Amino acid sequence: MITKLITVEHLKMRRTYIWFMLLIGTIIGCGLGLFLYLANLNAFVNTNNQFLALWGEFNIFSSQIFIPLFLAIIVGINIQTEKSNRMLNSLRTMSIKPSFIFVSKLIYIAVLQLTIQVISASIYLIVGYGLGLKGNVDILTLIQWEFLGWLGSIGIIAIQLGIALIVKSLTVNLLINFGFVIGGFIVALVSSSITDYYPFSQIMIGIHAHDISHFTFATDIRFGFIIGIGILIGWYIFIRTFNKNK
Repeated sequence: MITKLITVEHLKMRRTYIWFMLLIGTIIGCGLGLFLYLANLNAFVNTNNQFLALWGEFNIFSSQIFIPLFLAIIVGINIQTEKSNRMLNSLRTMSIKPSFIFVSKLIYIAVLQLTIQVISASIYLIVGYGLGLKGNVDILTLIQWEFLGWLGSIGIIAIQLGIALIVKSLTVNLLINFGFVIGGFIVALVSSSITDYYPFSQIMIGIHAHDISHFTFATDIRFGFIIGIGILIGWYIFIRTFNKNK
């Protein structure tokens, strides 16, 4: 059932511009990161591993701002398309569990995000080698950080699915998500330790945009716990709203 629903999601969204929008968001984030690196080039001249410095600049704004906002656009388009075409009403009349619908949407959008992160990592390597940066790249570590960043996005996508189903317009959906993104900056200013528990900061934490230290066992548990909480929150809001509107 889940596989069939994922296929339906793909067929429904293939005529939209979601790939283009995600790619544009990735390019903007990477471009801003490159600009920041070049703007502060003097500060990185004597850095032993300039690849790691570029990694931080490449991902700090992308993981905090652009990825969550563009994911909000994709999720919003997905839900609003179904609302405008009365597809949600059709789904409600079928014997399909709403939890299956939620999971299929979550998986589909998460796969899109994983693909975009692979593209982002490729751009990073091309730019790094193109600039002739000092240091080296541990590909296994890079893959691990990208994977953790992707895991961090799953909780965010889940919450965004719940929000998108509640609100009536794409604009309101984006405003709410923008508020959560700004909230991440406020939380970071108040306390870096609180940031560790903020769901919308998990991409940044997972991808190691701010801290390149490897996760400890305690960090792994906390990271997984916050992602799980995000998924449960999104699932609860989605299922409750879906059933309420029957």
